[in-house]
Amino acid sequence: MRYCFTDFALPDGPITPIPVVENIKIQSKLLVELYGENFSNNLTVWFGENPSKTRYRCEEYVTCEPPPFSELREANGAAYCTTRTVLPLLLVRNDGAVFPTGQKYTYQVEPVPFSR
Repeated sequence: MRYCFTDFALPDGPITPIPVVENIKIQSKLLVELYGENFSNNLTVWFGENPSKTRYRCEEYVTCEPPPFSELREANGAAYCTTRTVLPLLLVRNDGAVFPTGQKYTYQVEPVPFSR
């Protein structure tokens, strides 16, 4: 899989400490918890090429809100998820450093509302 982060440049400083995600808990379609180490308030969780609202809690705990499916680049304008979509979770530091987590998030097929 290829990523294109055109808005980021190479980091000016050191890459360390490297954040590590050891476990994730999907609480709901609106909340994902990440547990690990070396988290900081300058990290954002990305779902593939899509940033999320991220809340830094401490060096071992971060929460985020998965972007609505309709806002994903992968959705191509679709309002509902009609095909199971799996995206890698990435941590992106505000200086442009990208850290793969090895974790994935799955958007499940949604029932399309019936309209008359």
